Amino acid sequence: MVSHEASLTGAPKIALNLVRQLRAKTDVDLTTFLHNGGPLHPEFEAVSETICLDVPREHHPHIHNTVRKFLKPLQKAGKKVICICNSVESRFVANSINTRNVPILYLLHEYPTSYEQGEFAKIYNYSNLMVFPCHAVKNAAHRAVPLPEGKAEVCPQGLLDDQFGTRMVKSEARTKLRHSLGLPEDAFVVLGCGTIDLRKGIDHFLSVARTYETLNTSNRPVYFCWVGDGPRHPHSAYHYIDIDIHKSQQSNVRLVGEETDVEPFFLGADSFLLTSRVDPFPCVIHEAMAARLPIIVFDESGGATEAVGDDAGLIVPFGNYIETCQTIDRLIQDPNLARRIATRGFEKVHQQYRFADYADKIIDLCESELDCSMRRDEATFLPHLTTRMAA
Repeated sequence: MVSHEASLTGAPKIALNLVRQLRAKTDVDLTTFLHNGGPLHPEFEAVSETICLDVPREHHPHIHNTVRKFLKPLQKAGKKVICICNSVESRFVANSINTRNVPILYLLHEYPTSYEQGEFAKIYNYSNLMVFPCHAVKNAAHRAVPLPEGKAEVCPQGLLDDQFGTRMVKSEARTKLRHSLGLPEDAFVVLGCGTIDLRKGIDHFLSVARTYETLNTSNRPVYFCWVGDGPRHPHSAYHYIDIDIHKSQQSNVRLVGEETDVEPFFLGADSFLLTSRVDPFPCVIHEAMAARLPIIVFDESGGATEAVGDDAGLIVPFGNYIETCQTIDRLIQDPNLARRIATRGFEKVHQQYRFADYADKIIDLCESELDCSMRRDEATFLPHLTTRMAA
């Protein structure tokens, strides 16, 4: 398994969950390559041998030498090896693995607009099969660099934690959240979650909050809470939004920072707002569904619109702050609408977006490439599975 890092962001969590599922469902030997480390490093080590390269995110001699030293004895012993490479950011490790003629199952979570087209062309060339999380990402990839016939699949990942949303009573979570943030008991909380950067649309989120504060159309106090952090150096997104908040004297925003446990925030909020510019298939949408939150998403922003469909969320025109504010008002004024959307989202995530189903599909694809069985109840030998996951 190859992962570009072990941060608390979506792609590394997908990689970690896949390693756990592989450990539970198969009889393979597992090794995880981390290009860089992070808070999840110990959790990877708990379920697989883990090699952290800890070099710059680029082609580096240490990557090639480490991969060669790891694979050469396995191949000499006749072991079957396959690499699951997670995210475009893992491409530097994948490149070295490709030189050893190891089949690569590539999980592409990113839009090609975030990279040079040549990088996607290279991934196409050394992947045996590419798996996209949604049709929006696959279609965008095909428009940028035409996909080879028969080498691409669409398989959405599922809810990372199938118990998410069950560990607290919502009413208790609501009370605790308002108390911890210093909000009125009757506050309507709009939640955002992700890295504080322009791709995730933190500036859009704050602009919606500022617009709402200006319109002041609700009888209830409405607050906008963002969970997540990002670089804080001069000229970072955080640096400028902090300036914006203070200069505009904006009082209806709470920036919580990074949290290892985001579940209380999802359970304590009243709605979830996704303002991303480019977000292929965000894990936070599944978590919002599992927490029974009515979801609002910008159109043309990625796979979130595919996830919510026409029944599990409200889709607004990209960057239209006034319509977004009006949609928030609809949820406040029509609790039955909010409840219907939230209930449908909860049903959908547990019926259509189960991570165990996603893992089974990935295992099927690996077995097809290896032409052997990997599953615990069927295995007759121990093929070696090298899984590389990147965030």
